[in-house]
Amino acid sequence: MEKPRSIERWGVAVLPRLVSNSWVQAIHLPQPPKVLGLQM
Repeated sequence: MEKPRSIERWGVAVLPRLVSNSWVQAIHLPQPPKVLGLQM
C-alpha cells in the first residue's frame, strides 16, 4: 500500500516538533527532583 503524500508531508512537518518537545521535556523534567534533593 502506498502512503498518500499528504500524510508524508504531515509526518515530516510534525516529527521535528515532537522530537523537540520530547527533548525539551527530557531536559526540564529531571531538574525539579534535583532541586528538591539539594534542598533536602
